[in-house]
Amino acid sequence: MSAKPVKILPKSVLCELQEVKVLRNWEPEVNSDGVQREPNKPESEDQKQEFIENLNLKIDHLDPDQKTITRPVLQVERCVFTRSFGFGKHGSG
Repeated sequence: MSAKPVKILPKSVLCELQEVKVLRNWEPEVNSDGVQREPNKPESEDQKQEFIENLNLKIDHLDPDQKTITRPVLQVERCVFTRSFGFGKHGSG
């Protein structure tokens, strides 16, 4: 590995893609070891509300319409929020 800067000229070819043949289709219900998984159970409204409360975000300054829009976005993008390293309601993060 080099720490030297590299100059890349405009319109330089950086890589080349090649067509691939699909050997097998991905099945979300089956793990890589072939074990069948149970489908995800939908969360109740209480579980969704608890998740948002545990984020310990301050959304009091938002008007009701903004809160209505924000809550589903937080729920959908929940994977970006950490639950470790002391963040959230139960930690000191």
